[in-house]
Amino acid sequence: MSSKEQPRIPQLSGRNPWFELSARKNEHYAALEALKESYDYVVIGAGFTGLSAARRLIENEPGARVAVFEALAVGQFSSGRNAGILCPEQLTGVLIGRSNFTADDQKWLLSLNSFALERIKGIVEGLPDQGGLGEEGLYRAVREARNSKILDTLQSRYAQAGIRVERLKGSALEQKLGTAFYRDALFVPHSYSCNPAHLVRSVAACLPPEVQLFENTPVLRVSDGTPALVTLRSGQVIRARKVLFTVSAFLKEFGVAPAARLSAIHSYATVTRPLKPEEAPQLYDAKPWAVTAVHPCGATVRLLPDKRLFLRTVIDFARHQNVRPERLYRAQQAIRRALKRRFPELMDIESEFNYGGLVSFTANARPVFAQVGQSSYAAATCDGSGVLRGTFLGAYLADLAQGRGSRELEYLEHSSTPAYLPPEPWRSLGAAAFLRYRTIQAGSES
Repeated sequence: MSSKEQPRIPQLSGRNPWFELSARKNEHYAALEALKESYDYVVIGAGFTGLSAARRLIENEPGARVAVFEALAVGQFSSGRNAGILCPEQLTGVLIGRSNFTADDQKWLLSLNSFALERIKGIVEGLPDQGGLGEEGLYRAVREARNSKILDTLQSRYAQAGIRVERLKGSALEQKLGTAFYRDALFVPHSYSCNPAHLVRSVAACLPPEVQLFENTPVLRVSDGTPALVTLRSGQVIRARKVLFTVSAFLKEFGVAPAARLSAIHSYATVTRPLKPEEAPQLYDAKPWAVTAVHPCGATVRLLPDKRLFLRTVIDFARHQNVRPERLYRAQQAIRRALKRRFPELMDIESEFNYGGLVSFTANARPVFAQVGQSSYAAATCDGSGVLRGTFLGAYLADLAQGRGSRELEYLEHSSTPAYLPPEPWRSLGAAAFLRYRTIQAGSES
């Protein structure tokens, strides 16, 4: 990688409820006046991956000078636009392509996810609200009887992995969720839920003092070398001994080689106003819960602690990194229909927030994790599991940049081999057609 320029930066789509509802949204980090001319390490991207990397750099090298640049406010983009579910007992699948995960890969993923969860909990444990994490568990649920076969297979996979789950059906499930929409589910007790924008800003608030975090400071160009030169959109040029890219699907905007095997989808979501007790008593009295569909194009739904409903559905291929306004408008109609299917008694409830988000994927669910230049390193998560996977990838990317060996790092270097993706226009044509087919196949699960 020589000189690479990023002509496009993330743009906001709709109103992000997680950011707007975070008690930390008005906190500030380093002022641009404090920017130095040179740093030991520059991290580009202040999501969970970048913040974990920045923290690890100081853990490994106390006193190092670290700068983190984020194009928007922390938590406004992908790190704060996901469903806020942290399930360490994740069984990997692929949205597009074919998985080549082995049983050994699954064991590694469970171990690394556990490391990531404990890392996050350890970072925020000193905060009054502990980052807003709550161990609510996770329901993997189905509506249509034909999808119960997928649930049977999933239950067998959980058993093989030694993961304890509970099968719930009919009235027992309705009692837990406050809705009769879902017919069958597996309950995974060891899963946490949160406001993801609040959590990532909580992690940012706990950064070591040696780390300077600059929000709303896009990086325009990176010139690899010794030192690397990082050019900000303001025109300022920063020297860095090493640069760590943690910008998800925007990696390709910098021309980094592994990004050719990284692509993205857009997904769309809504968060309602808080429910009133008389509107849906059974739902209102339920404890907070999270549901993910077993079908990859199915909806994710949460009942939040403040009695709002969150629903994310509608998936399309991201021909452009940023969501176009007209696409968000069309998605809102499908989201309203999905809400009404699940909660017919709430047909007129207002959606207070509607937004679109970007989710990276690779064709085999393998992340990007590599040295990409003389002084440059990159990590990008995939398959929508960015909170935990990003946290462990960021930590070990720092280890890679600093030459700190371990079995975990050796495994990640060996296994992070994203599969080939065809060039445009074949990539867009094939992915869009496949996603349309999968969405139709999902039926009422979407």
